[in-house]
Amino acid sequence: MQSTGSEEAEREPEETGRWRSRSGLLWSPSHEETLRWIPPPTGLTPGPTHYALARITSIISTMDLFLTEEVIQMVMGMTNLHGRRTVQDWKDVDETDIRATIELLLLSGVFRSRSESLQSLWDEETGRPIFRATMSRGQFSRILANLRFDDKLNRRRRRGDKFAPIRALWDKWTERLPMLFNPGWDVCVDEQLVAFKGRCSFRQYMPMKPAKYGLKIRTLCDVATSYAWRMQPYTGKAAGAAAEVGQGKRVVLDMVEGLQGHTVTCDNLFSSSSLAEELLKRKVALVSTIRKCKPELPPALLETRGRAVTSSGFAFTRTQSAVSYVPKRGKLVLLLSTKHREPELSTGAKAKPVVILDYNRCKGAVDNLDKVVGTYSSRRKSRRWPMAIFNHILDISAWNSLVLWTAVQPEWNKQRPDRRRLFLVKLGKALVTPHMSRRCAIPRTPVAALMVESCRPPPATEEEAQPVPEGVSRKVWELVNAMHQDEVAVIIKEEKTSLPSLVPLISAIIHSSLTTGTVPTSFKTAAITPILKKTGADPSNFNNFRPISNLPFISKILEKTVASQLHSHLTHNNLYEQFQSGFRPLHSTETALLKITNDLLVAADSGLLTILILLDLSAAFDTICHTTLLTRLSSIETPQKSILIWPKDFPPWSKSCVSTFSESKPEAETHLRGSDAIRQIAKECGAKHPETLSSTKLRKQISTLSTVLNLKDHEMDVLANFLGHDIRVHRQYYRLPEGTLELAKIA
Repeated sequence: MQSTGSEEAEREPEETGRWRSRSGLLWSPSHEETLRWIPPPTGLTPGPTHYALARITSIISTMDLFLTEEVIQMVMGMTNLHGRRTVQDWKDVDETDIRATIELLLLSGVFRSRSESLQSLWDEETGRPIFRATMSRGQFSRILANLRFDDKLNRRRRRGDKFAPIRALWDKWTERLPMLFNPGWDVCVDEQLVAFKGRCSFRQYMPMKPAKYGLKIRTLCDVATSYAWRMQPYTGKAAGAAAEVGQGKRVVLDMVEGLQGHTVTCDNLFSSSSLAEELLKRKVALVSTIRKCKPELPPALLETRGRAVTSSGFAFTRTQSAVSYVPKRGKLVLLLSTKHREPELSTGAKAKPVVILDYNRCKGAVDNLDKVVGTYSSRRKSRRWPMAIFNHILDISAWNSLVLWTAVQPEWNKQRPDRRRLFLVKLGKALVTPHMSRRCAIPRTPVAALMVESCRPPPATEEEAQPVPEGVSRKVWELVNAMHQDEVAVIIKEEKTSLPSLVPLISAIIHSSLTTGTVPTSFKTAAITPILKKTGADPSNFNNFRPISNLPFISKILEKTVASQLHSHLTHNNLYEQFQSGFRPLHSTETALLKITNDLLVAADSGLLTILILLDLSAAFDTICHTTLLTRLSSIETPQKSILIWPKDFPPWSKSCVSTFSESKPEAETHLRGSDAIRQIAKECGAKHPETLSSTKLRKQISTLSTVLNLKDHEMDVLANFLGHDIRVHRQYYRLPEGTLELAKIA
């Protein structure tokens, strides 16, 4: 009589000492033949990347790493596009409006007011003053109602993508997550549920999640910090398509792309023996629970009859181990691991296997992320699922920003239990301050009005109110002395043609310097800022610092003017050295290399011997002999002799400027102010009323000079950074009609 297959499977352990699973995989009760797991180096230093460390200077800078200018511009553009199409008399919003709206959403989460009506939040008696101080309730609700992330008219082209309404924004945001942080040895893959009960074709029901209904997102988190490192939305299967086979395996492999030497922890929704083998090929270990129905498990581990409580069973292959543990009568816990290759038990009373302890330690990273995000969530009621995803993006960005900030500043409020709330409050105030400072209408409530006034620069005193200089129109003088960006915008709109009147004032300073052959002393005074050459270098060693010298911006304008005229003269008269490749158009290291290579090949074809001497000078500009250089310049035919005298007095070639650059002014308490430099320059150039050139802030110089001189965007950014001004917020106010720019150039 022949025996059945199940009877053979039952007799197999007795005959061979091995167990065969239903899938044909052989397991052994002993780990003698199991290979030891030696984790390879990850190649990454856990924590913020060098890219992030170089850009984190304040709390708001951490948020800007996630909500970049490109992301804000996308939201602003799509919102304005939708508003123009659907709202009558729509007023375009700018980046400041979008950032203020985002931060009010975050602050509503800080105050646990996500379910509170807008009328209550803006109420004069029971509301929050910061909401009224930032913007009106009508403006906030109007922006929130029209917030969009794609062009609806082009959505038909992306009909196959259910996530199309926010796909472009999502992709730009998620690609930043792994760029800014390196996870530690242990990572966790699990599912998140973004609460949403409205209409959505891929809404999910997950009874084990607090929200029950919502949008499913697969997330990989760092176990130590719960930093969201990679995220992937689940949109269900396509219409008419078959169910995806091996979806859990595919998701985990997508999540760990780019990692090696790490250990991935996941639940039985994703795990399988084939996933474990595939991860090993990528040098990644797996620790996970596994379902009883998996055919790769040996039958001996699934038996619960006759087993004592807290008993453990082990099965091994060459690269995997399976564990069954009985926590109580009739209950069985199954785990699969490629990290644990021995039957190790803990020393506690329950004698749990070590693999279970490791799983319990790492499995809650994503759940912890859900908890911290839900504590101060920016989520508000909405019938549009893209808004639910956008709020989730804000919450994750805020948490990841806190992780980066505390990694850079570990002592920041370390002992405070409400550390995250303090971070969100400071972040919120930093983002809404630009919007407060430019408000025209003062709120009626005293506290909100006081907050707006505190963000504005102080008004000019009677002593600072000087008469208008001769030859300068009143409107231009108001523009130069405007203390607020709103005032600047109003004056520009009222009288744009008056701006060219500024050009003669600047031209007179530059012309006087060139004709007299002297450079004003104020032009040679720089603000020196020492910065570390490398991150983490010893700050007590002065050799680790690089001095950065910032000259007054009018000095840079003078330098650029002279360089432009000199270059034009040398080019027109063909006075450049024949073989000079640096600082010339159509000449570069590539062209020099091509010339040398061609000469070498020609010499080799002619049978000549070639010797190539390469000289690499350290601090090459310091090796220039100024006397020789000035002698060479004197041989150039120039229309005026003063032009030959001017380079001798220019800061880089003047001996007197060495002490100016290396020593600070004894009477100065801060860096050189732009207004002081302007008055000194005007005085040395013979201006009639140099004392009338005054300003508390330097924003007027940025707006005026950037417009009149038509500086390029990157030049405006450099100028703004030097003057401590955020050009991203105010750049839109300084774009003039082309006709006005042409008048400025003619003047």
